[in-house]
Amino acid sequence: MRFEPVAIVGVACRFPGGVFDPDSYWNLLASGRDGVTALPEDRFCLPRFYSAEKNLAGRGYTFAAGVIEDMRRFDPDFFGISRKEARDMDPQQRLVLEMVWEALEHGHILPSSLRGSGTGVFIGVSNVDNSLQAPDDPSAMSPYSMTGSNLSIIANRISWFFDLRGPSMIIDTACSSSLTAVHAACECLRGGGAGLALDGGANILMSPYPFIGFSKARMLSPQGRCRVFDAGGNGYVRSEGGGVVALKLLSAALADGNAIHGVIAASGANADGRTLGIALPSEEAQKSLLEAVYGNGDIDLKNLVYVEAHGTGTAAGDPAEAGSIGRVLGRSLKGIRVLPVGSAKSAVGHLESPSGMAGLIKAMLVLRHGKIPPNLHLENPNPAIDFGELNIVAPTRLVPLPEAPGDPLAGVNSFGFGGANAHLVLRRAPEQPAAVAPGDR
Repeated sequence: MRFEPVAIVGVACRFPGGVFDPDSYWNLLASGRDGVTALPEDRFCLPRFYSAEKNLAGRGYTFAAGVIEDMRRFDPDFFGISRKEARDMDPQQRLVLEMVWEALEHGHILPSSLRGSGTGVFIGVSNVDNSLQAPDDPSAMSPYSMTGSNLSIIANRISWFFDLRGPSMIIDTACSSSLTAVHAACECLRGGGAGLALDGGANILMSPYPFIGFSKARMLSPQGRCRVFDAGGNGYVRSEGGGVVALKLLSAALADGNAIHGVIAASGANADGRTLGIALPSEEAQKSLLEAVYGNGDIDLKNLVYVEAHGTGTAAGDPAEAGSIGRVLGRSLKGIRVLPVGSAKSAVGHLESPSGMAGLIKAMLVLRHGKIPPNLHLENPNPAIDFGELNIVAPTRLVPLPEAPGDPLAGVNSFGFGGANAHLVLRRAPEQPAAVAPGDR
């Protein structure tokens, strides 16, 4: 099966650690800086909901988090929104609006040129914290409460504001939402359903309840860090932020003279099916997805130089993912090179529904800069992962990207905790005479 390549023609992001664009994201990753801190006390009364005693009802054992700056800052006048309506808007709506504008600006695409077009909007989101702010207070409801809190409006408001007539939807597959949204957009572009697609995801941490729920499920790291591929990996740390990419078919982007920042050579999605528990991963399903995606006739595995793993730092997830990557991809490169793997979560935490955007943009930057950032908090490799036999390695310092005989490729994994998996293959952007957008050099 062959896939028509899709070009990334615009990028915007907000991640923990003061990241506000691709340049600042690369600076954080390449420097080995840790962007994870703790949830600010102005989100809710942290002492009311915290306890180191893991079995205490109504308490979470960690509120470590990766947070973005100025989460509440928003200019409603810029978007023609009244201040009353803006107050009731889910901050995820506001964040996605800003990032879509920035992605178009980054791609030198005039928003006015999209009016009435068939541009599609695909947003991966699952967080409903905004609806939990006053769930038992009916007097808090306003004329804007429903459009302000319904997740579908995160995508629909983009279509409304920019007057876009293509498909407009949110996709919720939990932690794989945003990468699944990118796959859906690629399929839409290849099928002629849209000429341009705006894709991304967002996550804002506003409520104690998910922290408590994930604590009770023992999914969160008591140390408050994603110790990916490490023997001490015992859970993940929640983070907020998001990313947006503007996509076009590569042929159309080249014809239109767009600046191209990366190329999606192939993508795919599947599900684990029935496992021992709904939140337990399936290595076999992950292997099947990789085999299907890399079975694309245009992909030569000899050019695969990096895989951005989902990599949450959990006892069940890391060995299963490393096993699937190694058995399908790493072993195929034996005698050629050891396959480097990494995870942005070690530096910025787990953004949950938009985590795939953190992985996608990181992989794009790895190919552009020709370097692989260090995996943080990796001190003792997980003994359940046989790195040598799988022919994979997780660098702990900034290292050069391996050389490839052709255009270098990078894979990106993203898995939802309900078993929904997504993967895509990136190719480095082609050499272009057009100038690259400012702020993305």
